[in-house]
Amino acid sequence: DTPSSAASTREALLALRQEHVRLREANVVLREREMAKRREIDGLCKTREAAAKELAQIQRDSAAEKEALKRCQQQRLGMQKKLERCREAVTAAVSSVDRIYSEKEGLLDLSGDEEESTQVGRVSAVEEATASGSVVAEMLLALAASPAKTSANADEQNSEEPSKSAYDKYTAGTENAVAIATPAIKKSDVVPGVPEVSADQRAPLRDLNRVRLLDAKSDAQ
Repeated sequence: DTPSSAASTREALLALRQEHVRLREANVVLREREMAKRREIDGLCKTREAAAKELAQIQRDSAAEKEALKRCQQQRLGMQKKLERCREAVTAAVSSVDRIYSEKEGLLDLSGDEEESTQVGRVSAVEEATASGSVVAEMLLALAASPAKTSANADEQNSEEPSKSAYDKYTAGTENAVAIATPAIKKSDVVPGVPEVSADQRAPLRDLNRVRLLDAKSDAQ
């Protein structure tokens, strides 16, 4: 009986050791799974934080774009108002020029006394056309100097220089400098000679100034 009981005891101890090893292996497997789950959770947390930062940046960009859109709409309304004022000024200037040309055509059939009586009206009409042209130039320069967003500002500054130089060239001309600097021509004024220029090379306002100077010169003689 003693040898049989000793053998059974050894078998029981061996079985306990095997079970202990199996439990330890199972514990290692569970720990590995736990570590993998923790790494996965950490990755998800980092992804969530990155997504939250990206969402916050998108919200800031959206707010900035809304502000930019609002400014662009306000600027567009301002440009439309300026465009309407420019159209009104151009319409007034064109109507003045048309009226002066119609009066000029009507004066060709008048006698000397009638022409002298209407000369004051012609001078006033020419001054009105000159003033209308000045208003148009000022409004165009103000429109070119308006603040714009991004590269539009540089484009407007580049387009402003040719308009200024063209206007300066026009006012500094032989015909127009005298007409603009002299608000009203008297009979005692000395009118400089005007070079002969073909009709297709003269602008409408230069024709008006030429007519005005020639009339004043004839009155002075």
